[in-house]
Amino acid sequence: MCRPKRIKVMKSFEVEGVKVDLFPAKREGRPAVYLNCYEGKEVHELLEGEDFNLIALSVRDWFCDLVPWSITSPFKDGRRFVGGAREYLQLLTQKIIPRAGELMAPVSWLGIAGYSLGGLFAVWALYNSPLFSRAASMPGSFWFEGFAPYICANQLKSPLKKVYFSLGDKEPGGVRSPVHNVGEITGEIVGRFNASGIKTTFVWEKGGHNTDQTGRIARGISWLLKEEA
Repeated sequence: MCRPKRIKVMKSFEVEGVKVDLFPAKREGRPAVYLNCYEGKEVHELLEGEDFNLIALSVRDWFCDLVPWSITSPFKDGRRFVGGAREYLQLLTQKIIPRAGELMAPVSWLGIAGYSLGGLFAVWALYNSPLFSRAASMPGSFWFEGFAPYICANQLKSPLKKVYFSLGDKEPGGVRSPVHNVGEITGEIVGRFNASGIKTTFVWEKGGHNTDQTGRIARGISWLLKEEA
């Protein structure tokens, strides 16, 4: 019986309840990508051929830390969306990133990535921090009330060079789905980044929102790293 390959977490620490797993690059001057999701080890395994720093963040409250403002939930499962992204971004940029920087060699650039609400947060962070020059959202919860108008009304703070988007072809669902318009909204956001002259790609993946999460994340990050070989 074959055992799954184990990936050693080279360095880990915790900051105010946020667990951080750092997978350092082999060489100095490689990129660092901050990933808001729970699949850090699995993503690192898929990308083991890429030489970069992966920093996987397990947020404290998915429906607070990654949410830019409070909204009434469109779902019937009782979840509450309480805006705590600004406080979480402050924690990330002022405490977590400096701490991670002490544990790895100097880097060439910083990127941010995420899945679902993590993808929403990654794009929102570009408008609220100057630290990130690459971003990947696979897929972003852009059905989130008020997000598309926010993108249209605000300017990027990050010196963005590349941005990656993906969405499952079954995610929009039927007209009765609370997220039925996510494909249209994602297309609008992608168009805005394209129009700004930023290198942008939008990939339609197979399946629904929870299909092949780790693979989707790995493909998005790999695209960000293409010019860094």
